[in-house]
Amino acid sequence: ATSGRNAMSDLARYSIPVLQPSPDVNAALHAFIGMYALPALPPRAIFAGYQNRVALPCGSNEFAVYNVTQRIRIGTNVEEFVAGAEPSDPGEGAGVPDHTLTTTLYRIPARIDLYSDTDAAFHRASALEVVSRSPAGVQFFQERGLSLLYADTPQDTTVVLDAEQFVPRWSITVHLSCCVRVAIALQGFDVVS
Repeated sequence: ATSGRNAMSDLARYSIPVLQPSPDVNAALHAFIGMYALPALPPRAIFAGYQNRVALPCGSNEFAVYNVTQRIRIGTNVEEFVAGAEPSDPGEGAGVPDHTLTTTLYRIPARIDLYSDTDAAFHRASALEVVSRSPAGVQFFQERGLSLLYADTPQDTTVVLDAEQFVPRWSITVHLSCCVRVAIALQGFDVVS
């Protein structure tokens, strides 16, 4: 007869599998634009990207819109095997089953569109690009659980808006990265009799 601890029976008790939440990319981008797009924009003039039922500011073309354009997997998974702790073991994590921690790295391009009736759109895009290529930008995103890789050169993407007039728009793409982690219990036994 075979007896022993089956790690799968512990799944419900220890909430495994577990997905480690990804950093809040939208909150990080909103704060980044609010802090470094100069001349400064008020928070109410910064929008998470191109959603339905979000009204743009009335009477002003001074605003920014950002959106994540992709989440691109980089490489293959990294597997880490983690030995569990017996229920009788003292300390935190007692009784947690053996599990694998699977990690995948993603690159996250995020486009930022800056609008203005003046050259302010270009100045804001340039300021964001400069900060994105500096230690200050790296630290800003690192504090929010993201890695800042680089930013593309600002591009003139002027558009026609509601008033059927051209509005200067300058766009940059900021490239971020983060890891997604999932813990999955391993089946096993520790006694054969």
